[in-house]
Amino acid sequence: MKKGFSLKGIGKVEKNVDACIQLHKLIDSGDEQGAINLINSERGIDVSYEYNQRVPIFSAINSNMYDLFEVIVNHPTFDSAVEDGFGETLLGSLLYMYGSEEICKLPQEKEVFEKMIKMTLESAKFDFNAKDLTEDTALIVCCTWKRLNWVAKELLLKKDVDINAINDIDCSALTQAIRCENIEAIRMLSKMRDLVVRDIDREAAKEVDIDLSEYGL
Repeated sequence: MKKGFSLKGIGKVEKNVDACIQLHKLIDSGDEQGAINLINSERGIDVSYEYNQRVPIFSAINSNMYDLFEVIVNHPTFDSAVEDGFGETLLGSLLYMYGSEEICKLPQEKEVFEKMIKMTLESAKFDFNAKDLTEDTALIVCCTWKRLNWVAKELLLKKDVDINAINDIDCSALTQAIRCENIEAIRMLSKMRDLVVRDIDREAAKEVDIDLSEYGL
């Protein structure tokens, strides 16, 4: 059990409450600055501490707390392999919410999510080939929605990203782009020297009337 604390300037503080739990409570109460102050004041705090089946970074995302998101991601105790309650990786979760527009409907929400995604892409802490519960990589997710083509472009610039990874229904990024008729994603992938085009891709292209030869495939 981590030590309790009593700090000024972090909002309402409950005496003898574990700092990790207090972090959750500050986020839940909407006190973003208080949560940031707590993290900065408690050097040993575990910013990836799970409480009530929740992790601070995902609570920050759901509350559109970009400044707190930045502090957590850059903290020494942050676990970049953390997953949400649905088995999603951090980047995967951001991409699903942004791409599907289930959450990012308002302009200000869209802007916050774009900044969070960009920060994740720029961080050296993340494994961009990490797979979620359905074995999707970030690139496969990106090829699902045209709204995420700008992210796919950034991922394809990273030399270690596996462009041929397969998910649990035998879809690669190319397969997904074809099935979703994401022409721009197909065009970007076609320029990758190591791209593997499988029979399943050619069959999927016929079903949606896409001529892969137009892209040199």
